[in-house]
Amino acid sequence: MKPLEESIAPGEVAATQASYPTAREFAANRFAYFLLVLAVTSVLGLGLIYLASSYHQQFAEAGKDNADLVHALSQQAEDSLTQIEVLSIGILERIEVDGVDKFQRPRMNRLFKSQVLAMPQLAGLFVYGRSGEWLSTDKDTYPPSANNADREYFKYHQAHPDDQGLHLGPVIRSRSTGDLVIPVSRRINGPDGAFAGVFLATLRVDYFIRFYNEFLSNGNTVVVLALADGTVLTRAPFMASAVGQSLASGEIFSRHLPVATSGTVMVPSVLDKVDKLFSYQLNPRYPLFMSVGVTKSSLMQPWYTEAAIAVAVILILLLCLAYCGKALLRQIRYVMQAESSLQAAHVALQKVATQDALTGLFNRRHLDTILPIEMSRSRRNGRPLGLIMIDIDYFKRFNDLYGHVEGDRCLTEVGAAVMNSMRRPGDIAVRYGGEELLVLLPDTDPAGTYQIATRIHRAIHQLNIHHAASPSQRVTASLGWSILAPQDQATTDKKFVMAADEALYQAKGAGRDRIFPALTDMA
Repeated sequence: MKPLEESIAPGEVAATQASYPTAREFAANRFAYFLLVLAVTSVLGLGLIYLASSYHQQFAEAGKDNADLVHALSQQAEDSLTQIEVLSIGILERIEVDGVDKFQRPRMNRLFKSQVLAMPQLAGLFVYGRSGEWLSTDKDTYPPSANNADREYFKYHQAHPDDQGLHLGPVIRSRSTGDLVIPVSRRINGPDGAFAGVFLATLRVDYFIRFYNEFLSNGNTVVVLALADGTVLTRAPFMASAVGQSLASGEIFSRHLPVATSGTVMVPSVLDKVDKLFSYQLNPRYPLFMSVGVTKSSLMQPWYTEAAIAVAVILILLLCLAYCGKALLRQIRYVMQAESSLQAAHVALQKVATQDALTGLFNRRHLDTILPIEMSRSRRNGRPLGLIMIDIDYFKRFNDLYGHVEGDRCLTEVGAAVMNSMRRPGDIAVRYGGEELLVLLPDTDPAGTYQIATRIHRAIHQLNIHHAASPSQRVTASLGWSILAPQDQATTDKKFVMAADEALYQAKGAGRDRIFPALTDMA
């Protein structure tokens, strides 16, 4: 290792700035063509990646919007049925306590009217006897000899004595108003548990259509409310032919619903056969199925606009690359020469950055970099690593007595003595700080480390630098050393240095001008 002023030879940087041979220029031009082709390919590739990413993002955002809307609409339908269920509990309790033939019909009629007025989703409320005859309703009049024993919900409750909950049936046309309604019914039992009749609430189909239309921004979005078996209750925009159709044969019911009760998929619509991005949800409380579908063409319209802008930008970039390509090829030679000069300067500066300007030894920054590497290599190779800490005795007194110029000269000579005491290229000498030096000895056992420490100690003595403020009347040094055993996996670089520093402290505490520990202490 040479002192700093010898580490950068005169003209070293300038030599690197010589002109390249012709072959190198040819290679540089070929490389420039390669870069130009790479740039064009990169622009095209990044453009395609961006378009693909935005395509998938468009689907993801639409899917999230659909899923949020489905959840909200499903909750609204659930809330509507919950109101009916709460109402039905009180009414059935009153009827079953009083008896189907004995409850106060005028009072029930008034109650039904007030409830229908309070709940906009209600089309009507009814109580039917065990044979289907009308016992009570919110209507002032109803058809003479009216009987609903033929209705699906009535037959269901006759046949299912164990089902005391709400029953949702397919859409029917009301016999009292002529409107399309969704029947929601409950079984009425007699005192003996036998079938005594049916309580029915009808929900307005047009109520749900109006509500769903508020969320339709264009004609390309479809909302469908169906029973859990796939029977369509209503559709928005309204399609009369869709009411009562079954979705059970579609992909959502046959493939996706058995796997997940909610999700988002791109499938053709059962009703109009158009590909749509559907978000669906099976209501966890009631047998209701809700879906929202957006046509693929409508969904992708914003992406088509964005893609057109992106393609225009890519074409402009390609034209700019073509325009600049020729200038780039002309300048590449000068750029490469400048880069080479900068690299050479960087190497030189990096070399300066790792050396101590005064002593020519490596500096603390270099030690912080190299020490963990050497410790790792020592453990990997199974070889010991030695470390020596050196402190010039009474150096502050030397500076105070002779001045900083002589102090610097003393440090320089001691640093040279340390460097000259090392015999292998891999040994590293560092100015650790102030008058402290450090030596790192790869692949060196305790005996070898102590031998180098002894050589350094002797070399500093042989400098014979006069030091009137030292008890020995000359410059001396205290040395502490430590060994990293390859099997030692716990010691960190800081602890390794601290071990040598502690040994140095022991040497100074024992009177200075000595090495600690003695080799016999390590035996």
